[in-house]
Amino acid sequence: MSSASASTALPKSSAGNRAIFEPYRALGLICNHVRSVVQTRGNDHFVTTCVGDAYHVYNCAKLNLVAVGLAHDQIDTIAVQKHDTIVACGPDVSVWRRGKRIGDLPGHDAGVHTILAFGNIICTVTDSNILRVFDLNTRDLYLTLEDLNGEYFQISTLVHPSTYLNKVLLGSRQGRLQLWNINSKKMIYEFPGWKSPVTYLEQSTVVDVVAIGLEDGHIIIHNIKQDKTVMKFFQDGGPVTGISFRTDGHPIMASGNTAGTIAFWNLEEKNIDSVVHDAHNGAVSTLTFLTSQAQLVSTGARNSMKIWTFDQTDNGARVLRSREGHSAPPSKIRYYGDDGRNILSASQDRSLRCFNVFSDARSHELSQGSVVKRSKKLGIRAEQIKCSAVVDFAAEEVREREWDNIVSVHMSGTRARTWRLEHKRLGTNRLTLPENVVSTMAAVSAKCVATSACGNFAIVGYGSGHAAKFNMQSGQFRCLMGTRAHAKAVRGIACDALNRHVITVSLDRHVKLWLMATGKLVWKVDLPAPLVLCELHRESALLATAGDDFTLRVVDVEGAKVVRVFSGHENRVTDMAWSADAHWLLSSAMDLTIRVWDVPTSCCISRISVPTAVISLTLSPTLDFLATSHVGSVGVYLWANRSLYSEVSIKPETATSADTSADDTGTVASLPRTRIVNADEPSTTGVTSATAAFHHVDEDATHEEPTTQEDYEHTGHITLSALPTARWATLSDLAAIKQRNKPIEPPKAPRAAPFFLTATQHESGSGGSTDLFGNGGLPGSDATNSTSHVLNFGKLGTLSPFQQRLTRAAETGNYMEFMDYMKSLAPSTIDLEMRSLSLLDDCVQLRRFLEFLRAMLERKQDFEVTQSYLHLFLKVHGDTCGAMPHLSDDIQATLDQQEECWLRLEGLFQHSLCAVNFFKGTV
Repeated sequence: MSSASASTALPKSSAGNRAIFEPYRALGLICNHVRSVVQTRGNDHFVTTCVGDAYHVYNCAKLNLVAVGLAHDQIDTIAVQKHDTIVACGPDVSVWRRGKRIGDLPGHDAGVHTILAFGNIICTVTDSNILRVFDLNTRDLYLTLEDLNGEYFQISTLVHPSTYLNKVLLGSRQGRLQLWNINSKKMIYEFPGWKSPVTYLEQSTVVDVVAIGLEDGHIIIHNIKQDKTVMKFFQDGGPVTGISFRTDGHPIMASGNTAGTIAFWNLEEKNIDSVVHDAHNGAVSTLTFLTSQAQLVSTGARNSMKIWTFDQTDNGARVLRSREGHSAPPSKIRYYGDDGRNILSASQDRSLRCFNVFSDARSHELSQGSVVKRSKKLGIRAEQIKCSAVVDFAAEEVREREWDNIVSVHMSGTRARTWRLEHKRLGTNRLTLPENVVSTMAAVSAKCVATSACGNFAIVGYGSGHAAKFNMQSGQFRCLMGTRAHAKAVRGIACDALNRHVITVSLDRHVKLWLMATGKLVWKVDLPAPLVLCELHRESALLATAGDDFTLRVVDVEGAKVVRVFSGHENRVTDMAWSADAHWLLSSAMDLTIRVWDVPTSCCISRISVPTAVISLTLSPTLDFLATSHVGSVGVYLWANRSLYSEVSIKPETATSADTSADDTGTVASLPRTRIVNADEPSTTGVTSATAAFHHVDEDATHEEPTTQEDYEHTGHITLSALPTARWATLSDLAAIKQRNKPIEPPKAPRAAPFFLTATQHESGSGGSTDLFGNGGLPGSDATNSTSHVLNFGKLGTLSPFQQRLTRAAETGNYMEFMDYMKSLAPSTIDLEMRSLSLLDDCVQLRRFLEFLRAMLERKQDFEVTQSYLHLFLKVHGDTCGAMPHLSDDIQATLDQQEECWLRLEGLFQHSLCAVNFFKGTV
């Protein structure tokens, strides 16, 4: 399965070349309600799933993503046949191959809800109850069946019965079935049905026998040749959404329904074999047994895919591999750690997950214990045993190897819970207030939480206006911030970098600073509007707050005053994020925008309009990606920071015109889409990991970068070679290397060769030695002279090939060919040739080599290799050059050229060091 175009070009930002962030990729999208397709290719199995306007192809061996196809609209149904994937987006049906659109199946007047592919035939069914048949090779319309009365027979699904040539079995919403010959366009037979809509049809392992899934939960095993029901089952929980048969010799049938339950039926004993409750959090959309294997692939409508195996003593199913994401939109996301690799995400589906930015295989959910086992014991759904939805969480990396380092508060919960990311599980501590404190509180529900910079303490804010400090290691209550921190609910908490102060904000319009050790009030700042959010930049002690008036205010914690006010949002602010250097403040709101505020100039410098409101956002500590979560979407979306790898024109606007920032072009930026950039999986574009975003070519950029060596020569850039380090860095240490590698024992005589092997080299015909007799082996030579025994003194020239090439380069002035030749030599060969340079004829060979070094220094190419050759030359011939006055001019010219190059490099080094020291001092 090739995936040559699985990673397409980055979507072009709709905000023009002034947009700081542009769409990059989506995380956590696995599948949706559209039925997936499993295909066998040789010994490998692949499953194709749908995620909105894209389809994914996974290899079942490891469930790694191998290909991605990006459609132009929401995908309604898909099918796979041979190398092609057929995708339906409303009435538009297209054919894709290896992630590229290669053709269309035209002529549909309404949305397509079902596609069937078998052989070279593609059948499509539209919402207008019209069946169309296409030839896959030519993509021509073969047949149109539009004589069906929708009130009598509304097509709901169809299947191709095995060995039934040119025939399809149609199921209807009225419960009837019809067998049609698509070649002659005639109905062969009509089955009266079972008075319930047909939801699924599946060919069994037996010819003429088809499984029929009904909306009332019944499963009918029917012989369509004899029109006779073989057996009948009933699965409680809703309509049947998937049926599959084992093909490895076991008489087992699997069925799934909208309740997320998978049932396994024994067809020999005609009873149920086992049931897996809550197999998926939501409806089961696909069930398919792998060919001749005891493995079942299932996908859920709420973003989960699992492979089940049957290796237990009771023949029950267990999860072998799985890929899951959130089944509800994430409510809060935050980067974890300083490397920018992991994102913590909490969702309304009662889960806390960790997404790896560069490797989807390393993403995981934090376990909440044996939820499934306890749910079976109590007879309730697994979802009811999980913790309620997370309202807020905080994490600190410092103590992750010693105790729990994540703390969360939950919806309608009175207690905060701790988690341990290193063990990927829920912690043992429950942060509970003492009874004497609870008795004085009107509302005990926890609203927000923060952790100290040292990782030892957690501060929890409550709806009653209280704020309490707990120990993370023991879970013990320590103290309250005052008797009652605020008159109204606490909506935000932060701890400073020195573990001295706690900052709280509330709906009572107050920002308060407390001593962490004692809980005493230090100062209070009154703001004009009730506060709903806060975000602290610890290093600079700047606190960003968001009020009910849609305005952002930045408070200087050290000075206890408001230093910046940002207005421009037109609806409730949902989240904020600081850049690592506190230069930018990012905010999102329900007005469908993301704004970037420049703190020093107090201006909005960028605005991104998005199709759906942002719920939460977080900026990477390395500033390479912005992550967002959106209303109605279960994914986490990454936006690449263009300022790191291309020119971005940033012109600050005045505060009064921030709502009309020039970055906004009046268009809406599309959300990021799936890309393959896994660090541990092959990328189809040759670009892996985080560097994929920075290798993207900016189409809006007007500058041109040099692309060839000649271009670099014109720019005067100093370039390095692509030569491995071992080929040039060891030239000055060859003597030490030879001494170290000197054999300890004397060489042993080789074993005598067998008598039947030729002892001479002449008979083997190998031309390993130089031909000193005649012209044998030279162009234009006479074959009759190849065995001459007359010594040819012309072959005993004094110049070696190295010296010959050096002489030719000096005469022509083209030293690049000689440099390429030197780079092809081994370090020991270069050392030998360098020592073999002749001192005859006024040291002409030394002069030629110095001229070669000057030419390479002047061209500023292969700089590190040239430096290595110069070092070796001076080491071998330095004393000789110093003792010969007629070489002084050549030595001085080489020295001048060397100083010119190094002065330029030194200036660049000093500039970079000054910039680094400046930013270190500023931060």
